[in-house]
Amino acid sequence: MTWIRYETGEPPAPALRLSDARGNLFDSSTLYGHANQVIFFAHAASCSACWQTIQRFSKLAERFQALECELIAVLPQEELRSADAALNIRLLSDADGGARQKYNQLVEFDIHDKLLLCILDRYGAPSAAWIGDEADEPDLHERALQRLEYISIQCPE
Repeated sequence: MTWIRYETGEPPAPALRLSDARGNLFDSSTLYGHANQVIFFAHAASCSACWQTIQRFSKLAERFQALECELIAVLPQEELRSADAALNIRLLSDADGGARQKYNQLVEFDIHDKLLLCILDRYGAPSAAWIGDEADEPDLHERALQRLEYISIQCPE
């Protein structure tokens, strides 16, 4: 498991333009200037460890919202679980893998079959990324919260 920290002032990450479980189109660029983002790219809808990670983020949603953060999970399948209505996290489908490919380019080494978590500041710029084989890092959520707290005290220049 690897954490990457980005320099302040990075250009914005690619905007996500994906559909949710209800077929509504979501464009993450509408969050630029308003909210930080934590984006978790899961292995698959059938991955139980990925769902546990998504549920844990969902349970901590109030803490993320207090840091003006939008929680987003991206699944590579069109089929999203029906339980998504109970989650406090936006579930999006990246059926063709195009969004994931764009985010892979934010990292300088091959992460094709790895899990990816990206933390973007309110301007859409990458602040940190986590790459792992399995969604088993016990403090992943806490470390994401710590990074958001760090972002909140940074000077915007």
